[in-house]
Amino acid sequence: MKLCSFFLAVAFVSSVSGAGETQNPVSCRTLSNDMYELTVTVQNTRDIFAAQELLIPEARKICGGKPYQFGHYSFTATENLSNVSDSAHRPSPRLTLKQQVACGPTARTSSGHVSYDWVPTDADNQLVAARTRAYLAQKDKGELAQAYSQFSDAMKASASFGSWRITAEGLSAKEGPVRPERYSGYRG
Repeated sequence: MKLCSFFLAVAFVSSVSGAGETQNPVSCRTLSNDMYELTVTVQNTRDIFAAQELLIPEARKICGGKPYQFGHYSFTATENLSNVSDSAHRPSPRLTLKQQVACGPTARTSSGHVSYDWVPTDADNQLVAARTRAYLAQKDKGELAQAYSQFSDAMKASASFGSWRITAEGLSAKEGPVRPERYSGYRG
């Protein structure tokens, strides 16, 4: 039985912060025989591929020389918006990546997820486009309570209206209203 090592110190040169090095511990959780979940948190980047590269040495180690394959992944990225114009005082972005790794000659990924076989219909695509246009129009008009009301309960639980409003207002002040030429599918 293979055991995951709990931490792997890796030097990482951030493409965002320049040549600064950071220690990024990789944690490992056994999901089943030859199936693991690796997790790493990286400062100063939102680049999923850069974070994934940090998992490669741990994947090789836990698979003990057998071939490995990355499977499903999830991530969270955070970046604080700040009114501070001095970039030296701006909070840095942070990315946490959870990645499944399967070991073995016929490395398998986790069992298929039912929704991955689903393909949206034209009506689904039209509904998503219409709701997206409504949401972006409400934000552009400053109707933030109406825009926020379209969120799912899970989204509302993860971000209160007050904190979301501050972020939305900060982003709108920085970026301005949505411009259709920057977003495919948006027709305002």
